[in-house]
Amino acid sequence: MYYNVHDIAERYGVARHTIWRWVKDGFFPRPYMLGTGTARWSEEDLRSFDEECATVVPKKAARILL
Repeated sequence: MYYNVHDIAERYGVARHTIWRWVKDGFFPRPYMLGTGTARWSEEDLRSFDEECATVVPKKAARILL
């Protein structure tokens, strides 16, 4: 199954522009581009991201914790 940016933003409880910022920063997986303006993320990529985040503290959060 593939998800659009609206679905992803809802899944993680953030704004759509946050998803794009995460992609730009290399924090979130890059989408598959199915055409001009048509980006989709696979369920497999999202599961991998979720598993990785469960074991890694993001750099920004690490700075806050210090």
